[in-house]
Amino acid sequence: MKLIYKTAVYLLIILGIVHSATTTMWFETFDWKAMWFLSGGLMTIFAGFLNIIYWRNSNKDKVIRILCRLANIIMCMFTAAYSIVDSSPQVFVGMALILVVTAASFRH
Repeated sequence: MKLIYKTAVYLLIILGIVHSATTTMWFETFDWKAMWFLSGGLMTIFAGFLNIIYWRNSNKDKVIRILCRLANIIMCMFTAAYSIVDSSPQVFVGMALILVVTAASFRH
C-alpha cells in the first residue's frame, strides 16, 4: 500500500504542476477564471505536499495525520462537485488519484 500511496501522491503533484503550468495555454487573459484554474493546480500540489509530510511523520504527529486526512476528504468532495460541472476526462483522472490518495492515507 505504501508504494501505491507514494505513486499516487507523486502523480497528484505532477497533475497539479501540469494543471498550473498550462493556465496560459487555456486562457488568453489572466483574469479571475485563469486565477481559479491556477488555484486548482496549486491546491493539488499542496495537497500532495501535505501527504508527503504525513507519510514521513505519520507515527509522530497526530495533528498532521488528522489535517492530512481532512484535506484529502475536502479534496474528494470538491473534485466530486467539480465533476458535475466539468465532465472532462482529466477531472476524472484527478478524482481517481485523490480517491486513491485518500484511501491510502487512511490505510497508512
